[in-house]
Amino acid sequence: MKTIQEIILKAESTLHLKNHERPRLVIASAENEAVLEAVSKAKNLGLQKIILIGDQDEIEKIAYRQNIHLNQFEVIHEENKVLAAEQAVLLIKDGHANMVMKGLVESAIFLKAVFRKDMGINLGKTISHVSVVELEGGNLRNAIAREAYAVITFPNAHKESLRADLNVYLAEMEEVWAITEPGLKLEMDSVAVPEKVLDNESTFKLIHSLYACPLFLLEQASSHIF
Repeated sequence: MKTIQEIILKAESTLHLKNHERPRLVIASAENEAVLEAVSKAKNLGLQKIILIGDQDEIEKIAYRQNIHLNQFEVIHEENKVLAAEQAVLLIKDGHANMVMKGLVESAIFLKAVFRKDMGINLGKTISHVSVVELEGGNLRNAIAREAYAVITFPNAHKESLRADLNVYLAEMEEVWAITEPGLKLEMDSVAVPEKVLDNESTFKLIHSLYACPLFLLEQASSHIF
């Protein structure tokens, strides 16, 4: 399997097998647009039970904006992030769910609840964490994502000055890589503003996470990237 769609199709076929236990999911701090969108799709794909723990008012507001019917979920009101994570773990421990997902709660808080000796689910058994990401560009034998692209937003007032600076930068990069990458073409185009964009804090964390990766290519090109 190479795409998320293939994983979904495989999961759908598995769920239809006779006597196969249906996943029962609980989410800590579910008051998040991406979370509710994901669980709504998951419910349509066959998840038997989904429990949303979080600020119920915020959950209802987001669901209304996204036209998601909450009557297909069980909603437990809990505004406190620590208590939401602990309650999610207890539902796993008591058998009401068999998968737990982190919503709008910090990883440190979430993992502390999972591994608490007095109430966590770390009971000597294997605990699995699954994260699935699909990236466009690059391939198995080529780590440089030549076909990849990014949409970057910035204030419209800076458009012309940024375009001028970037045109100079792109020309310099094409010159730098002219020998090793003679076909390299860097372009910048104006597009419509995306429906969703990363906030400043998330952007900062993403860039620094990439920079911290122990990859030779990033390390080698760091003087050009940053």
